[in-house]
Amino acid sequence: MKNSTLLTLLLRIALPICWALAIPASTLAQATWTGSSNTNWNNALNWSTSAVPGNTINVTIPGGLTNYPVVSSGGLQVKNITINSSGSGATLTIATGGSLTSSGTVTVDANGTFAVTGGTFSSSTTITVNASGILTASSGTLSNSGAISISGTMTASGSAVNATGTLTINVGGTLTVSGSTISASKPVSDNGTLNVSSGSLSTASGQGISGNGNFAMSGGTVTVGTASTGGSDFNLHGTVDLSGGLLEIGHDFDLQSASGQTATGGTVEFMGVAGGAPFATGTYQFYNL
Repeated sequence: MKNSTLLTLLLRIALPICWALAIPASTLAQATWTGSSNTNWNNALNWSTSAVPGNTINVTIPGGLTNYPVVSSGGLQVKNITINSSGSGATLTIATGGSLTSSGTVTVDANGTFAVTGGTFSSSTTITVNASGILTASSGTLSNSGAISISGTMTASGSAVNATGTLTINVGGTLTVSGSTISASKPVSDNGTLNVSSGSLSTASGQGISGNGNFAMSGGTVTVGTASTGGSDFNLHGTVDLSGGLLEIGHDFDLQSASGQTATGGTVEFMGVAGGAPFATGTYQFYNL
């Protein structure tokens, strides 16, 4: 009898441990938003795990739901974030008073939206906006120490954006600056479309703006590096349309040709001595120089 009781006790202890070991680690570290209760990120009832995810948890926000998460409280942390992993219309919003930190990657898939409308979002690796994905920053602060890669659309209309990694606009991608202050510590690569109508975009000393994409400026300020610092170059081989604002260049102004360059307004200011790179043959037009 005693042996039977001991065996039963051992099984009760051992079986749960075996079951836990049999569950893949990826399952234990994954939480999916369901929105079954409301839009409150901090409500455990809105998560597949019945628990608010922590800093070791990968978060997935699928499309096709009624309620989508709004972060309006501080001190929240997760690992990876995937928005609109399936379906259509998934949205993650960082609202006033909210604070969310991601220690992993952030991916906005097609037909998904990541909106910083207030509060603070911080990421330490890569933010990827895939084709037809949307990233908006209208208020608050967006800080990223990794790369930002845009194949969809990013609109910065009022928030402070601190990009200490590379900022890349891929073919088909668009970055619109219309009121925000974007500070880039590393180069900006434009192979898509960069539009500036108000606010500012600046790169750090020795860091330039280059690529084969298009650039249109109707207002605001774009500052390329610092005066006479090698690498602080404006080097675009797509169309360059200047109709307003102030373009400050620390080093070289290097366009592939004059045919795609127009200037009907705005000011171009050379802050220092260039590196001696010649203009390609052609006629270049400046409104104010």
